[in-house]
This record gives sequence, C-alpha cells and structure tokens, in this order.
Amino acid sequence: MSPVVVSISVYGGTALVLFLLGWHVWHRERRVVRAGGGELSFFSWEILTSVAILATVAGMRWMTGYDHEKYYNQYLSVLDTGEFMRFHFEPLFRWVTYSFAAVNAHFTLYFGFWALLQFGLLYYGLRHDKHLLPWVALVLMLGPWFLFYMNTIRQYVIESLFIVLVPLIARRRFWLYVACVVPAVLLHRFAWLLLFLYGFAFLPVRKSGNRWWALGALAAAILSGLKPYWLTVFKPLSTWFSSLGLGWWYEQNFAEIVNGGFRWVAFGPSRVAGLVVIVLLVLLYPQVKRHFKHDKVLPYFYAIMLVGECLHNLFINTSFYFLRPIELLTICTLVMTAYTLSYLYQKRRYWLLPLMLVFSCSNATIDLVKSVVAPTPSNIVSQYHFFFEGYKLPFDLP
Repeated sequence: MSPVVVSISVYGGTALVLFLLGWHVWHRERRVVRAGGGELSFFSWEILTSVAILATVAGMRWMTGYDHEKYYNQYLSVLDTGEFMRFHFEPLFRWVTYSFAAVNAHFTLYFGFWALLQFGLLYYGLRHDKHLLPWVALVLMLGPWFLFYMNTIRQYVIESLFIVLVPLIARRRFWLYVACVVPAVLLHRFAWLLLFLYGFAFLPVRKSGNRWWALGALAAAILSGLKPYWLTVFKPLSTWFSSLGLGWWYEQNFAEIVNGGFRWVAFGPSRVAGLVVIVLLVLLYPQVKRHFKHDKVLPYFYAIMLVGECLHNLFINTSFYFLRPIELLTICTLVMTAYTLSYLYQKRRYWLLPLMLVFSCSNATIDLVKSVVAPTPSNIVSQYHFFFEGYKLPFDLP
C-alpha cells in the first residue's frame, strides 16, 4: 500500500477516533454535572483510551518524525553495547533507556513509553477543560503537532508538562511550580527555562486583549525576522552560550548566526496557514475571552502563545537551534487553537468554524503532498510507516 495512503489513513483515522472520544467525555461530563455530580476525572475511560491510542500510533511508527532515526540509533547502541553514542544525555533519560534495554524491550515499546508520557501530560493538563479535547485531537493529528511531539522527544515531554504548569502560574503556586520543574531538569536541561516563564504570573495578562497591538507586534516580528542582522549585537554572549553545555553544534550555530549566517524560510503553504491561524486567534480572542469569562487560565495561555509566536517569527530565519527554546511557548498555540474552535462551535459560528479547521488542520496534508511532489529528506519523514516495513521481524507477515 502507498505510504501516502497509509499516512492519510493513520492520521485521519486517529484524528477521527480521538475526536469522538473527546466529544463523548465532554458531553458525558456535562450530563453528570447537570445531574448534580462533579466533573469526570483524568482517569475516565475515554481519556485513557485516547492516550493509549496516541502512544500506540506513535510507538509503532518507523522513520516518521525528524529525529526518530537518531533516537532509534541511540536505543540500539544501548541495546548492543550498553552505552549511548553521545555522552551528555540527562540522567533520567539515560536511566529510562537503560531500563528498557535491560529487559531487551522492543523499540516500539520504548517509543510508546515516551509518547504515553507526552500525551498523558497533555491530556492531564486539559483535564478540567474537556470541551477542548475533541478539537485538540483534530489539530494534534492533522496540524503540525504530532510530528513535532515525536521529534525532539525529551523536549516535548517538558512542553507537555508546561501545559500542566500554566494553571499554577495563573494561581501563583510558585513552590509547587518549582517542585515540578526541578525534577524535569533530570530529563531535559531545557526545563530550567520554565523557571523564567513563571514571570508571566506577574504580568497583567488578564487585562490583555487589544487585537491591534497584538497584530502590530506580530507584524513587527515578521518584518524584523526577515533579515535579523540585529542579532550581531549578541556576539559578546558567545562565551556565556558555550557555558550552557548544550553541545558543540549549538555553539557552532550560535557563532554562525551572530556573524550573519542566516537562512531563508519561505512563505510557503505551511507557513502561511500557520500565520492565518495566529491572526484568527488574535482577532477572535476578545470574543473567546468573554465566552470563557470564568476561565482564569485562558488569558495566560493566550499571552504565552502570543509572545511565543512573535519570538518564533523574529528568529525563524536563524536556526532550528534558536527556535527550540521558543517551542516551550508555542505549545500554547495548540491549546489556544482548541479554545477558539470550541468557542466557534458553542456559539454556532458555522461559517467561521470550517475556515479555522481548514487552516489549523492543513499541515499534515500539505506535508504529505510535498513529500510526493517534491520529496526531500526534510519532508519525506511526514509519511507514516509502520515499524514492520523497515524492521526485520522474527516471523514473516502474510
């Protein structure tokens, strides 16, 4: 069967099933609340089934996602030699990998575990807002997010953890926030950056919502990011950047960028679709905020999303390594897209809802089309392959 047909079936089928599960738990909770009961817990069968499906789909993939091969080779190295091919992985990641290798676990179980942790944290962070789950499912599978999640595996565990932590920022639960962040550093050192993000607790985000200021900031970021020559002023930071211990490739990229070695990210279909989504999120936010006026966490998701998207466009023509820390912020775009879609449905704005869905759920289709029309190493990884297509099984498939 064609990889594109398989990919469409997996992405589309998974999105539909997850959407229906999210829809069911949302409406079941509404019926329970009307009957005088409380909200359903995270451990409702629909949520657990959703997380299990995502973990299974992510675990069974083969060379799907930009860094799958790198993580796969690292795991094989531990299986074969007992050691990683690189030596600066964080202790918790090393311990988990050694534990799976110690029992000779199949790599699908290893990847499935990380997916279980990623998507489990995502769903746990949204457990009090089940009206978001159907829309998160669609955007997660049909937008850019699924490939991102299983790309930089350790970082997206941290990003999903941040979804859990945003409510702590809204409630100013600093010590609990720190207690969650510090152990996460043992998995990925980027988790230290989450401590700085607690600063959003002291910003007047609940009063934000001026669409024109937000759009102006976004436009300024896009224009400034076309040729970011202003980055050359950061040359003196090269020594400090090296001290972070992120690896020689980070140091090399930083030196290259601050010396004017920029790239050019074209305004292709994927980028344009993403920008349209951001503009719609900004334009609709005042109405979304009024509709969910009792939701104290929503303004924080919006403010973090807006700052993240401005920074993303400001640094987009630098390097992937510059953009990775910013992804800690842009993960909130996924949540804000779900809020906006939920608002459009609940207010029966049926002419705008399909438009929002088309743009927010177009990336998977665009990537698959590009992987067929103009295949390159950077886009062919969007095609979903099952592990038995490239991995020799101890038995023959019929």
